[in-house]
Amino acid sequence: MNHPPVVPPHAIRYFNRWEHCIDAQPGDLILVATDDLFAKIIRFGERLRMHGDDKVFTRVNHAMIALGDGTGTVVEMIGGGGTVTPLAHYQHLSYAVVNTTATDAQRSLAVKVARWYTGVDYGFPSVASDALYLLTGIPLALTIGQSVVCSAMATATQRPLGLIPAKADIAVLPSDLAQWYDVRLP
Repeated sequence: MNHPPVVPPHAIRYFNRWEHCIDAQPGDLILVATDDLFAKIIRFGERLRMHGDDKVFTRVNHAMIALGDGTGTVVEMIGGGGTVTPLAHYQHLSYAVVNTTATDAQRSLAVKVARWYTGVDYGFPSVASDALYLLTGIPLALTIGQSVVCSAMATATQRPLGLIPAKADIAVLPSDLAQWYDVRLP
């Protein structure tokens, strides 16, 4: 039986190109539409699975977690693995900041989880299993060691804030997060 996700109460703020969030809270989920070739491939695959009104969620292809430490930094999973990056690197793109109603203790735990991923390998095997799923509908999760993709890391960090995903963290796509939190990027 497939259960729907449990999504905690939240607010969404949208930032257009050249606007920049300077006050993200610890553990805030940031969903972005990047514009490189890999992003276009991700969106193409996501569109194979999401249809009709849900296609709006396939605009999102990357997820990050705000550290909320006053430095404007996020933890993200990129080709080189988990890294701390200035959110300002994304100000030339549209993105959304999802702020979950949470206690300070929950936020602290979410940031602790996000920081744990710093230095963890990027989940290239997960990309292969995501591609297989998107092309065939066969749900298969592959990983080597602790490697994960951005959406798996983001999902794990959102659990302390109350998210109960509709699928295993490793199988979550950026468009799933967008759909669950109802993020609609332009």
